[in-house]
Amino acid sequence: MTITEQYLQKILPILSGAEGGRVEPKNFKGLQGYGFPCPFCSVLQKRESKRKERCAALMPHSQSFSYTFHCCRKQSPDCLQSLSFPNFLKRYNPALFRQYHLDREQNGTTGKGHNLKRLRLLESPTDFFVREGI
Repeated sequence: MTITEQYLQKILPILSGAEGGRVEPKNFKGLQGYGFPCPFCSVLQKRESKRKERCAALMPHSQSFSYTFHCCRKQSPDCLQSLSFPNFLKRYNPALFRQYHLDREQNGTTGKGHNLKRLRLLESPTDFFVREGI
């Protein structure tokens, strides 16, 4: 199981959104993805049935072990465009994204040739203040 798949399994239980909303496996060209209520625009819906509607999906890529978030409703600034899994995680759960980024960095799957930039780790806590001129 890749790091992306591990973090996907961590967020799937909380993506159900509204009371009674569900995350359901979906088939995308022979690969398994997930359909769920959009975490960004479902809260803006007036009717409960619209809040539960599975209008968003995490679709797998056929050439790699990554996913793309896509919302069909597009009623929030956060879901107007499709997002890669790291960018979706960054907007949806920033704390979990930082942990994901660190795990990917430690595993060597960031930087050139990957879909996530390399972390700039500081050697000591005082480096931040020196670089920022504080």
